[in-house]
Amino acid sequence: MHPRKPIPARRSTIIGPPPPAPPLASAVVEESGLLSDSAPLGVAEFYGLSGGWICHRGKVRRGNEDACWMGSGVIDGEAADCETPTEVKKSTSPWLVAVSDGIGGHLAGAEASRAVVTELGQCELITQDAIKKQIENLNKTLCERGMADKAFASMGATIAGLGCGPKGLFIFHVGDSRIYREEEGKLELLTRDDSEAEDLIDQGLLERNEGKRPGFLHALTQAVGGRDEVLEIDVHVQAIAVMRPTRFLICTDGLTDMIQLADMEHLIQGVEGAKEQVAALFAGAMEAGGQDNITIAVVDVTPLDAVDRGEG
Repeated sequence: MHPRKPIPARRSTIIGPPPPAPPLASAVVEESGLLSDSAPLGVAEFYGLSGGWICHRGKVRRGNEDACWMGSGVIDGEAADCETPTEVKKSTSPWLVAVSDGIGGHLAGAEASRAVVTELGQCELITQDAIKKQIENLNKTLCERGMADKAFASMGATIAGLGCGPKGLFIFHVGDSRIYREEEGKLELLTRDDSEAEDLIDQGLLERNEGKRPGFLHALTQAVGGRDEVLEIDVHVQAIAVMRPTRFLICTDGLTDMIQLADMEHLIQGVEGAKEQVAALFAGAMEAGGQDNITIAVVDVTPLDAVDRGEG
């Protein structure tokens, strides 16, 4: 396949073929399939959501091209820039939590990330199929808008999120925003970056470095939009099983490029509250330089029985 045209602006991003979907360790429903979109309504658990988030421009960038949807509304990067974490709480499903990192320069990137999280958060049905289709439609829409208006040329965004609806709990992502599951102070990465760097690592041509990447390693193999032509993308969507209260970290690369995995784990060890973990990770990213926009969500997902849902 011939190299495709690079994405301009703040990332020198050449988009190539999409990578295969990653294995998600023990969190994935591999055999029963009960939480897949093919399952009948009513078989899935209900889940509550609580936690905290922060969305900030960092120390270096003039604007904030990140955006997020935290359960019930969009947080525009430009309007957010909060210094302390904000609480998120949903007593039962459906709900959706997502973070997005804009691509294409300040105007286009900020518009793209906001559009992506807004459209996903307002989906009438929160299922794997519905979210996947919406992201595919958004990819087409953003590409076409960038082709029609030079001010929004190559506008696009990454996306990573956790959804819960009538058919269960699932994660989804495109790009290099990430989702981790925390257990006993350790962070297990549940997503695989859609990046040139990840492909080189898979080929044995690059050693994994859990920390800040050189500029050329920011190249993405796919994003939502971000091209001057409409091409299909491979949206990674997979069901997960949560049998007990479980904590997840969802973030843009403004965190993971600034702090190595071991340091992230060190920062959250002994910190029990989700909001407090957000604050610790944010402070660490800022202390390390805060060179990019930073969006962090730490959320607890709790299975609910009929009594918890008020049905008993």
